[in-house]
Amino acid sequence: MSPQDAIRLNVTNGQKVNVCSSGERQLTFNEVVVGGHEDFALGLHIDTEEANATGLKNGSHVTLAY
Repeated sequence: MSPQDAIRLNVTNGQKVNVCSSGERQLTFNEVVVGGHEDFALGLHIDTEEANATGLKNGSHVTLAY
């Protein structure tokens, strides 16, 4: 994420957060490391198996849990 996103979300580069999906097959990804840099955009990259397990698709929204 960008430094502006980090400020808005009250997180820091290297911090570990939990990321929660919603919907029919809710799943929590524990201890996701926040990556921040001025050239980064806000996003979460997961592999195909994880996406299929929880029903996430490109553009899906997730929630940060601290």
